[in-house]
Amino acid sequence: MVGEGDGRGGQRFAVDWSDLGPRIGSALVLVAGALATAYQGRLLFAVFWGAAAAVVAFEWLRLVSPPRLKLRAGVQIAALVALACLSAAALWPAAVAILIGVIVVAALLGDSGSRVWDGAGALYASVLVLAPVALRQSPSLGLVAIVWLFAVVWAADICAYFVGRTFGGPKLWPRISPKKTWSGLIGGAACGVFAGLATLLIADVPLTWGAPFVALLVAFSSQCGDLFESYMKRHFGVKDTGHIIPGHGGLMDRLDGFVVAAAVALIIGLLKEPGNMAHGILIW
Repeated sequence: MVGEGDGRGGQRFAVDWSDLGPRIGSALVLVAGALATAYQGRLLFAVFWGAAAAVVAFEWLRLVSPPRLKLRAGVQIAALVALACLSAAALWPAAVAILIGVIVVAALLGDSGSRVWDGAGALYASVLVLAPVALRQSPSLGLVAIVWLFAVVWAADICAYFVGRTFGGPKLWPRISPKKTWSGLIGGAACGVFAGLATLLIADVPLTWGAPFVALLVAFSSQCGDLFESYMKRHFGVKDTGHIIPGHGGLMDRLDGFVVAAAVALIIGLLKEPGNMAHGILIW
């Protein structure tokens, strides 16, 4: 998330840290699951992200329009299961066909006022499966690329939270998210770059001139994802997308930055080196 100030015009006092314990506990569980399945790769990794995408799809649909929720969610979840299986088997043409199909069907099933939102939600949830699995299955550096992505996003998220709450300062976009600050954005992005470079050094991947810039773009993208979800919640008048994770609300609240960052990383890899996306992200 982009850093949050203390809600008092950015002044540095009376900061409430009461939610820190639940945040840390729930984050550790998610981190352990993500790293363990990333190490195993293939089917287990695809199942992990397929399950996450199914929860996110349900939370998105419930947020934008409750009517016929079971039918709409059921269709999307079934498609996401198929997408996870096809991704695990690296059947990418079939996976892309499922992706296009679920976006169209989701839009058609939505109410007149929610069709665009339903279609966008199908894309959002599908990216949560496709991007991590595609990167992990790269011919070389797949595991390193996933760990790098985790490191950049998590460091940006954590540092934005602490820097924003500690230093406060001018608000980033008060109409969308009143507590987020410029200090949090800058601090989070800087930490994301540092974490990305540190990951490459530990993995013995050569540091090239473009590595800091790619890490910066992905770190910034993750914070844009957090802002987008803040906009959605304000637009639909809710505080959280769900209550599944202590200290975080819904799973979508936890993965908002990761979805956008993973999508941006995937696009960078595809544009630079479509045959080996992980290499295209890490080696510039």
